[in-house]
Amino acid sequence: MTPRPLNKSKKSPQTKSTALGPYFKKKRLAAGMSLQKVAAYLDVSVKELEQYEAGKKSIPLNRIYGLSNCLNISPDEVTRLLNLG
Repeated sequence: MTPRPLNKSKKSPQTKSTALGPYFKKKRLAAGMSLQKVAAYLDVSVKELEQYEAGKKSIPLNRIYGLSNCLNISPDEVTRLLNLG
């Protein structure tokens, strides 16, 4: 039997994808786009998009791709932000 981890916290540390949330919010506001419009583009609820932007929920890779397309952010910029390249 494998012992359970001692960490009882259910919260995971902030990941790079949650750290991108405020960046995407800033870009969305600069583009003059509403939460409703971007949420519809991504096919997610406004609440879910708000959670992404607040850094409360990790952004899946496909949503990062969708946000970057919707907000005209280059793949190179997203890669740089994620420190992948």
